[in-house]
Amino acid sequence: MKLTVLGCMGGYPVKGTGTSAYLYESRGQKILIDCGSNALSELSKYIRPADLDAALLSHLHSDHFSDMLNLRYLLKVEGRTLDVYLPKEQTPEYELLAACPNLALHAYSDGDTVLGGVTVRAAPAIHSREGVSISVDDGAVRLVYSGDTALNDNLSKLCEGADLLLCNCGIPAKYLTGHYLMSVEEGAALARLAGASLIVTHINARRSPKSAVAALIKKYPSDKIILAKKGLTVEI
Repeated sequence: MKLTVLGCMGGYPVKGTGTSAYLYESRGQKILIDCGSNALSELSKYIRPADLDAALLSHLHSDHFSDMLNLRYLLKVEGRTLDVYLPKEQTPEYELLAACPNLALHAYSDGDTVLGGVTVRAAPAIHSREGVSISVDDGAVRLVYSGDTALNDNLSKLCEGADLLLCNCGIPAKYLTGHYLMSVEEGAALARLAGASLIVTHINARRSPKSAVAALIKKYPSDKIILAKKGLTVEI
């Protein structure tokens, strides 16, 4: 399993970065997980975007899907239709994607979705709009992507037995407001309980989690924590 970070900022990008987007590669499958700003440009550094097998969207806030609106034009030129899995909702954002003839939209099922040799499962998230957390399993390594969510039982269960947790927890607890996201401390505790390595992503542009990550590593030296950055590649 190979995971490449295409963008890792939360909400909006800063100079030289992009928002949530990740390339997952395993068992011959090339899967885009979220597709925020600058995703298409970064994706082109690693594969031909027309060679994607599917896209998995956690929810329809713009920092997680905005570059789908650019990808649709590339797909049209290439004569390709891309399977896109996402929460179904009656919103302008969903209808905008649904109107794109080169995007084949699929609502997440209650069970497993098999994409080639990879199994995808979604669990409801707790966020300010409908969303999911996502498990991607190639039979040897299981990745869980939290998406934007508060800590909840669905996510905890999804993480059981996971090898890698890609967690949108890129803000220290002391700066976290509201009940729709996770702090870096919560993400680390969740990964520790699951016995998974942790990639801290969805980085807050004003409240960097860098010092909080360093403090966690010092306190829990056996924890495997990586702070996401553009271009980061993890292979397991």
